[in-house]
Amino acid sequence: MEMITMINMAVNGRFTTCKCTWSTHMEKEVTDRVFDEINWIIVHSLKAVQGVMASDKHCFECYGYDVIIDENMKTWLIEVNASPSLTSTTAADRIMKYTLVDDVLKDNLS
Repeated sequence: MEMITMINMAVNGRFTTCKCTWSTHMEKEVTDRVFDEINWIIVHSLKAVQGVMASDKHCFECYGYDVIIDENMKTWLIEVNASPSLTSTTAADRIMKYTLVDDVLKDNLS
């Protein structure tokens, strides 16, 4: 499985791509575990601050999570952005952010 990782612009002033290869027999198991860990990070970070978050049923917020996956496939939360940038510098970035906005609007307008 080939993975492409985008490095946050704040780190080096531009997006960088890095191609990594995982062995096929571990592909689904490792991917599922990594995404489960990222989901756990998101849920528990939001629970930790739920008492101070504004709650208005007439609007929503989009948070940007910066997560690193180390060489042992362990996930680490770097930061949470309350106002993540939706500008794009590459075609892959534009597609990802377009899909994000499309998904958010579908979920909140249906």
